[in-house]
Amino acid sequence: MLMHCPKLQTFSAQKILPMKGSTFKIWSCVQFALECISSQLKKCTILNYEGKECELRFAKYIIQNSRALHTMSISNLTISYTNSSNCARQA
Repeated sequence: MLMHCPKLQTFSAQKILPMKGSTFKIWSCVQFALECISSQLKKCTILNYEGKECELRFAKYIIQNSRALHTMSISNLTISYTNSSNCARQA
């Protein structure tokens, strides 16, 4: 799917956690070639990061091949709290 998104600027990847007792495999380690991200991608977020080899390869690929990348967020949480505009400010 990403091969058909040449103007992609923001990308968020999140593993889907299986239901208890499920045999569903998470983050199957497959080869990927995301050439579309090299020139336009500005922000990438990876949620539910566990430090597996395939996750690390994916993150490295994004960092090494995204010429326009400004922000790379990696979290072991299921929700990203990067939007601070809703936070109350103290005087």
